[in-house]
Amino acid sequence: MRQLKPDHLLLNSAQCHNEQDQDPETTLDFTIQRLKKGNDLSEIAKLVRAFIFDDLKGLEALSALRLEPESFVTDTMSHIDRYLPPDGCLLAANDRSGEHKGCVFLRTLSPDVGEIKRLYVHPDLRGTGAGSKLMHQIADEARQLGLRTLVLDVGKYATAAQALYRKLGYREISVYPGGETDPAITPHLTFMQLDLAP
Repeated sequence: MRQLKPDHLLLNSAQCHNEQDQDPETTLDFTIQRLKKGNDLSEIAKLVRAFIFDDLKGLEALSALRLEPESFVTDTMSHIDRYLPPDGCLLAANDRSGEHKGCVFLRTLSPDVGEIKRLYVHPDLRGTGAGSKLMHQIADEARQLGLRTLVLDVGKYATAAQALYRKLGYREISVYPGGETDPAITPHLTFMQLDLAP
């Protein structure tokens, strides 16, 4: 029988740091919260907006594409149910005051495959290990959903994110089926996969 996890997991940031990233003077405590239907998602919408604006800025720096960020925000938030239980998961990293300062989304593409979307950590929590912890936790959530594989796309310009994913065991693949990437953006993305250990 599966043991259910609490919706809030208190983590001392020192436990979440990579040893090389630790700085006792600047560590913060944060919690990881599993969101569900009925939660106020207005702070998540702000994080999604910040993620998309940053992402499109990187895309526009390397291409002639000019895209409308608000349409991506609206699309994400109008389809938020696909990232909530029972078929998905949305995690938030909260600061000491309880404010959402990071997020990561998971949706089921098939009975075995899940897609990671919208990993974002606000500058206030960067360097605390929150991004890495969100990715570890979302992989655990995927296992609980019975998924065996995680896939994601990341901008070719997002070298720090790519480095994090590789460190976590993701490998580069070709475009995966079921993703919702705009064909105009596809050439500017790297696609990655993680095979989940049982």
